Amino acid sequence: LRVLYLARKYKLIGTFLRIRKNYKDGIHPKEAFRNVNNLDDLGKRLRNFFQEAGPTFIKFGQMLSLQVDIVPEAIYKELEKLQDNVPSFSYEEAKKTIEYELGKPLNSIFSEFSREPIAAASLAQVHKAKLNSGEEVAVKIIRPNIKQMIEKDLSVIKFIARFIPLKKIN
Repeated sequence: LRVLYLARKYKLIGTFLRIRKNYKDGIHPKEAFRNVNNLDDLGKRLRNFFQEAGPTFIKFGQMLSLQVDIVPEAIYKELEKLQDNVPSFSYEEAKKTIEYELGKPLNSIFSEFSREPIAAASLAQVHKAKLNSGEEVAVKIIRPNIKQMIEKDLSVIKFIARFIPLKKIN
């Protein structure tokens, strides 16, 4: 239901029903977008939808951004932002994850640990840190509850996929 709510929030349902109809009528996917008035706006709405829908949808948006033969330029250019512009999770969640995984308080492992990540992606983020030995390191932290999020997202994607007509694309 959350994905449906987000699709409605970002005004994607009507647009994609029209694109789906064109596609079912045998129109190449890239041409199926021809009746969309503002592709730049659609790209932004799609990017926001994927970001808010969660890590699996972000990953899907990232893959879609690579489909330059299927997706119009205005859309794949906007979706490319998902490659390196994904919202991070909080320092508190990062700290809690590290302490749980390593079984020790953060300050017993690191003399310094950046509160802000230097990179955030769909499945993890990276923090700059310094070990107590003085060695500078990058610490990659998997998003909290990622396994459950992915399982939930995949069940939604499987449900949605039942309504998408698949054809061979030449």
